[in-house]
Amino acid sequence: YTVEATAGDLGSPQIHSQVVSWSFTTEDDSAAPYVDSLVPLDNASGVSTSTNITFNVKDYKNNAGVIGGIGVNENSLAIVVSSTSIGSLSLNCNSSVVTCTVGSLNNISVTSNPNTNFAQNEQVTVTINANDLHVPANTMVPDVFSFTTADTVAPIVNSLSPTVNSYGNSSSTNVSFHLVDTGAGVDLSSLQVLVDSILYTPSSGQMTVGGDASNYAISINPSTNFTANQAVVVKIVVRDQAASQNYTSPNPYEYNF
Repeated sequence: YTVEATAGDLGSPQIHSQVVSWSFTTEDDSAAPYVDSLVPLDNASGVSTSTNITFNVKDYKNNAGVIGGIGVNENSLAIVVSSTSIGSLSLNCNSSVVTCTVGSLNNISVTSNPNTNFAQNEQVTVTINANDLHVPANTMVPDVFSFTTADTVAPIVNSLSPTVNSYGNSSSTNVSFHLVDTGAGVDLSSLQVLVDSILYTPSSGQMTVGGDASNYAISINPSTNFTANQAVVVKIVVRDQAASQNYTSPNPYEYNF
């Protein structure tokens, strides 16, 4: 900055006057950019699988938002979004799924809208890095935050045997099916199955369980054989392990053979 001061006496005409100028330089910009206004918040849970990721990258002294630095280098911004379902996605302000709005050199608003929704009940990690316009650049320590998506989908019953409304099944047939949940997983302890009005659970000797919480294979060997030409009704009740548990729909799940 350069300051110039001019002064003169009160004489008329003025006899004496003087012009004085001097310069000074403000303190150097030694602060790196930082991240503010995260959405979703760090460690948030129950986040929509279709959520956008938004944040601001700022360059202010002491991260206080008052005294501006030289400014954020928009071209240096690097974002990595990673999860099991989408893998690792490297983004910047030129990416088609990213919008960078420069409110000022000291404040860039960033919105990322990935092409693919996240999976149910998965952890998403976001890493953000940027430099400022100082020479040499001040580089921020990568800002890493994460959130967990919601699980709003109930377990699915499939691979029924005998099949729905089938005829001519053996009177000694087993009843088998799969319970599939790609979110938090099936809560096996909640499973109750009525076969011809007889209740079976995982602790029943007639029920065998294979697989894991994402895909359980259930087989029931009824305690007594069916009779000839009998119409058998199977009812299944089960929920998942989500924080807000989801039950099969309809509840109970029902079919005949």
